[in-house]
Amino acid sequence: MHQNAAAMAFAVALAIAVPAAQAQQPGPAAADQPQAAAVTATIPALFGPPLGDDHLFGDWGGARTWLQDRGIDLRMNYLTESAGNVTGGKAKGFDYSGQVALEIDLDFAKIANLPGFAVHSMIVQGNGRSTSQDYIKDDLDAVQEIYGGRGNVIAHLVYMYGEWASANNRVDVAAGWIPVGTYFASSPLYCDFMNVIICGNPHPLPVYNGELDWPTGTWGAQIRFLPTPQTYVMAGAFEMAPDFGGASGWDLSPKTATGVSIPVEVGWVPSFGRDGLVGHYKFGFDVDTSDYPDQYVDQNGNPIALSGLPGVERRGRNMYYVMIDQMLARSGQGDTAGLVAFAGWVHADQNVSPLSTHFFAGVVDTAEAIGRPQDTFGFNWNWFAVSSALTRTQELESEFGLPLTGGGLGPAYGIQTHEQTLELMYTAQVYRGVSVMPDLQYIIHPGATPGIHNALALGLRTNVQF
Repeated sequence: MHQNAAAMAFAVALAIAVPAAQAQQPGPAAADQPQAAAVTATIPALFGPPLGDDHLFGDWGGARTWLQDRGIDLRMNYLTESAGNVTGGKAKGFDYSGQVALEIDLDFAKIANLPGFAVHSMIVQGNGRSTSQDYIKDDLDAVQEIYGGRGNVIAHLVYMYGEWASANNRVDVAAGWIPVGTYFASSPLYCDFMNVIICGNPHPLPVYNGELDWPTGTWGAQIRFLPTPQTYVMAGAFEMAPDFGGASGWDLSPKTATGVSIPVEVGWVPSFGRDGLVGHYKFGFDVDTSDYPDQYVDQNGNPIALSGLPGVERRGRNMYYVMIDQMLARSGQGDTAGLVAFAGWVHADQNVSPLSTHFFAGVVDTAEAIGRPQDTFGFNWNWFAVSSALTRTQELESEFGLPLTGGGLGPAYGIQTHEQTLELMYTAQVYRGVSVMPDLQYIIHPGATPGIHNALALGLRTNVQF
């Protein structure tokens, strides 16, 4: 039943997407519209509504416009990600995961005559199970990015913060309850895909406290400054605490902080040629001042695998990243309306980070060539490695017949070294505010160990914006 269900879901998705692709799809990026003019790239305000602008129910009978005229923007969304492991891993099987989201944005220029000031909030309800945990037995990665972290509660608070932007967006300040990775080390391209290794923030950044991403918030503030219209410098300071709002995200009371996360990012946003081929080039790092246990040695300098003692506490963890994307050919308006290539590198300190290094690359494009300018398709490749310190610990444990220390969310099924994922997706806009995305993923060395067979997962994402 599990294998058949996964195959059926993928077939249904193709049955919807392929015939629809044969019809002309009107949209703002149609082929007969003019190409973007050669303009100097400018960087928008930090915040952009994550739930999009197209809505199944349109203007809600005029209610949306009425509210927006008064400074209130409400958006609702239902996102599902179903995936089946059809071969490899530990067992064949199929799981559904989903999320209901409510976004509330308040424009205080309209509400209280405070130009540039806004308040943003997001509440989600997560549900379902994980194919990676249940069937592939991958404790480092997940083929459904939407699963986990939402606490299985009715309303999980993701963020609630204020933002002020100057008239020309040259200075942008945000403060409140906010995930660190909301703006640092992020790109709208990454969540075109369904695998969590890249959607949100590339790993190992969101695995560790210093660079938390959705749906885990913390108290903090950040500022971005634009020295020129094409460059920016951004920095922040965020509290590191034991439970980050609890399972529901609503426990906002002051905690005993373990340290401070200090992310810094610099970026260049050029535009090339008469078609305005936009690129994003960014370098960043995060200094987390909390204490973390060494993955190999104890306080006496002996291997933890032999002494049985916990790793010696080390002060701080540093993470670094380089991320680039560049449009190569334009098919319409907007920063992503065309063929875009992207790549990146992320690294965390080896001695205190179970997951240490991540390389990734991919391409995304619109389906303008087949008359579907609002559809997108893409491919991405990821290679990520467990830290050498943890691998050495596991090698000693294996040599002496001891249980292996896991590097992720569950047990290790063999000595962990590295893992790769390949993902292919096509997102079809089938109706106003409604999209479906057939997805194919191949996981090499799930759990970063040859102890688990390579896995093939078929997936389907549906997204409805109300």
